[in-house]
Amino acid sequence: MSNFGFLQAEWPDLHGEATRAERIAVADPRASCFYARRCLEITVNWLFQADSTLRLPYRDDLAAKLSEPTLVNLVGPSIRTK
Repeated sequence: MSNFGFLQAEWPDLHGEATRAERIAVADPRASCFYARRCLEITVNWLFQADSTLRLPYRDDLAAKLSEPTLVNLVGPSIRTK
């Protein structure tokens, strides 16, 4: 049983990446980190496409997007730090 089953109906691509990271976490932690980051990148890119109040940052990378003030204001500091 996956912790990410709730994603399958609406976001099948995200579900696939998340469950892949979860499935190999013990056997291959380094690869699991790769898939976890990929899952985060897919999620953050989706947020920027879906919410017109978010402004794209000066650079098109994950760190810049996570630091973008419009995203920080939207999700709050507790979600961002996780």
